[in-house]
Amino acid sequence: MAIEPVTESVSMQPPKVVPLRADISASHLKELLGAISSFTDEAKLQILPSGVEVLTVDPAHVAMSLVSVPRKAFKRYRASETSIALDVKVFKRFLRLATGNQTVNLKFELARHCLTVGTAEVFQRMTWNDPMSLADAKMPKLKLPVTVTLVPGKLLAALSVMQGVSDHVALEVKRGKFTVTANGAEHGYIRHIPPGIVLEFEDGVKSARSLIPLDYLRAAIAPMPQNQPVTIRLGTDYPVQFDYRIMGGKAKVTAFIAPRIESGE
Repeated sequence: MAIEPVTESVSMQPPKVVPLRADISASHLKELLGAISSFTDEAKLQILPSGVEVLTVDPAHVAMSLVSVPRKAFKRYRASETSIALDVKVFKRFLRLATGNQTVNLKFELARHCLTVGTAEVFQRMTWNDPMSLADAKMPKLKLPVTVTLVPGKLLAALSVMQGVSDHVALEVKRGKFTVTANGAEHGYIRHIPPGIVLEFEDGVKSARSLIPLDYLRAAIAPMPQNQPVTIRLGTDYPVQFDYRIMGGKAKVTAFIAPRIESGE
């Protein structure tokens, strides 16, 4: 089962003013890029006066994410509405030169068809791409009846062990417990029960199970704050939804991973 984004047409009329001038701390920008690049290195930025929304869809349409960054997350922010596509790898290479407490200046220069990124010591111009080069999409609206809240902590380490067992893992809520299970035909069986979870149910549903690719789950969890609560929403054989916050709680990340439909035989 693949995630099928909702497509829509986008006007490509260029704005007549400077679309973006902003300052942000290097540490917050690194968190942002980590969340954006969970599934792919190509991102579509929707720049708005109220903030920035960054949408990514992996090439196989197994996973997608939306990062919403309000203007209050920036030290300084001035923008008009437009959209651009960026190669996140270029951003990451630049940030190797920036320390956590430095301020990074962002300026979208329409005349030069580039985004300028700089600190007090170094700056770089990077060409932005036509956003039409990426699939235009909206996040799916799903009603997932089971909500799991947990601190990811040890879950990432458990998934590393599961890599040697299976390339898929089952996320399941049953009898009041949340489990993550890898079941390999040749390499055994591993079940992890994360501690300190909180379960919530809707519409009388008390159980849920989805089988998802292990690599995608690890990619989704890696940029999460490891000591802060995150929310996982589940149905049975539905995409799994992840919600968490970054940048000191000012920015919100929502991600989906599509399941593999299990045979009933």
